[in-house]
Amino acid sequence: MFREKTARKSTSHAKEHGTVSNPKAPLLAADILDKYKHVLILMLIIICSSIFVFGGADWGLPTLLHADEGTIVNPAIKMLQNRSFEPDVFYRPDHLLIQINMLIYRVLVFLYGVTIENINDIGIEVLYLTARVVTGVFAVGSIILGYLIGKKYSNFVGLVSAFLFGFFPLYITHSHYATPDVPTVFFMLLFIYVALGYMQKPSFKNLILMAFVTAAFITIKYPGAILCGMIAISVIVSSIVEKRYVRIFKHGISAIILVLAFIFLISPVLILKFDNVRQAFINEARSTHLGADGLGVSGNMLFYINSYLTASGIILLIFFFFGCYALLSRK
Repeated sequence: MFREKTARKSTSHAKEHGTVSNPKAPLLAADILDKYKHVLILMLIIICSSIFVFGGADWGLPTLLHADEGTIVNPAIKMLQNRSFEPDVFYRPDHLLIQINMLIYRVLVFLYGVTIENINDIGIEVLYLTARVVTGVFAVGSIILGYLIGKKYSNFVGLVSAFLFGFFPLYITHSHYATPDVPTVFFMLLFIYVALGYMQKPSFKNLILMAFVTAAFITIKYPGAILCGMIAISVIVSSIVEKRYVRIFKHGISAIILVLAFIFLISPVLILKFDNVRQAFINEARSTHLGADGLGVSGNMLFYINSYLTASGIILLIFFFFGCYALLSRK
């Protein structure tokens, strides 16, 4: 009895003098930093990388030095002047990027107070700079996706992934171009993130997300169709693991319908004018057009490998082989 009274007095005294810890007490600055340190580091990576990404977007202007940028900027201008939302080019096909830039150009026309017919009065360098900024936004988005994918293993892996995307020299260089290279990397990463979610939870919602990302990728570059194979692998593997074999057919057929439906929603002309798409493939397959390199599939793959080795350097190669070893040694 005496001990209980003494304990009560001690507790009462401690409360009066504020020495008892309160679980609902506000977090100290140190606690906040410790809790959100990974997010703060990610924000620092994004800010520092953005300086390089957007800081170099005006390179060469007003002189137009990149041969491929016009295939996005010029159709966007033409669409705006024709008051249409249907691109009439089918080369890569770049449709989603052309549509995004066209919508932004519509805003610029309003802000600059010029008519749609006189959009060039804004300055062609402004239009090209805008298209490059769009590429930069996709580059920054890739940093975030790199972090989210890596975070599925650990926060440290996520930050390393974000850092590599944020400061890889070749990636920063291509983020200065109004071309589909960086946006396709963004959608590839987005697909990986969504596919990992599907593998963890094979729901129809995640299947819809995979189909949408695949369709968006295809409307930018036709090789995005390879993601259809990745959808098939994800569906088959997850269904076999859970021994739900009927789902292979249900989700498989649904995925085909969904991808085609999303392509139609994003760019109907890719479906309605499929003959133009077929003709674009035929033209690109020729060995006599100006962009033909005559290298073939193996030659092109060797070119890409050499480009990566040249740009990455010995330091990234060490991390590359270390990462391969770490993956192979996982149990």
